[in-house]
Amino acid sequence: MESTSDLHPSFISPFSDNQARAYEIDYQVPVEYQMGMQIREKLPQVNFSTLNEDTLFFLFYLFGNDYVQLSAANELYKRDWRYHKEERIWLTRIKNIMPDQKYDTYETGVYCVFDVQLWRKTHKSMRIDYDKLDGPVVKQHPDVLASKLLQQQYTPMTSYNTNTSR
Repeated sequence: MESTSDLHPSFISPFSDNQARAYEIDYQVPVEYQMGMQIREKLPQVNFSTLNEDTLFFLFYLFGNDYVQLSAANELYKRDWRYHKEERIWLTRIKNIMPDQKYDTYETGVYCVFDVQLWRKTHKSMRIDYDKLDGPVVKQHPDVLASKLLQQQYTPMTSYNTNTSR
């Protein structure tokens, strides 16, 4: 536990903005072990709508800058969760509780927040500016999403205005 060396050269952290990718590993992987491209189309697609919220949060934080992260985020959006870009937290309105105040650009109230440090949902009173919330990514084929990720060099998603009630 007192060691200052890395736990593993390709593992950064599930909470890191970056992860070590296969191309960042400093040794040559034999071609016969590089099966991803050969079997990708044969694997069944994961049905994210069947996963519980804890699993979706786990996938979101574990697979940063990956199609899995985008898919988990899309499913969380479908379940009325929103990602706050500045606070870097997931939040949603509490069922059957309306915001205390609601305006065109923001609202205030008590919200259900996913605390990644405690790995649980908590309630928090806060002001939500709509322009600080991330929006859903349009569902597309995995190859299209992957190429967009590379082109955008992992820039944040576009803003999302939530003027409708939940």
